[in-house]
Amino acid sequence: MLKKRTTCRVLIILGIALVVCFAVWQVFRWSRGEFRLEACKKELRARGEKLTLPELNPQKPPVEGNGAPVLLKAMEKLDVLKEKCPLTSARSSPGWQSVTPV
Repeated sequence: MLKKRTTCRVLIILGIALVVCFAVWQVFRWSRGEFRLEACKKELRARGEKLTLPELNPQKPPVEGNGAPVLLKAMEKLDVLKEKCPLTSARSSPGWQSVTPV
């Protein structure tokens, strides 16, 4: 009976020690990763890299230098040309005349 209690206590103590060792290992592993990340960020910032969202957000183009409206108008004109152009019909595919209808 005494031997069984002693064995049980030893197993419980070993289990607790194992859990504590695992927790300590995880803390060291996490903190080492944090230090590496900070060192990497510091190196990137020294090179002039942008790391935050506000830094990465591009500036909006000024209204007078924005060519989007002109592009949209040109696309509308292309659509109109597609409708009026005879080469865009189904018969414009190469060899359409060589196929005889059945």
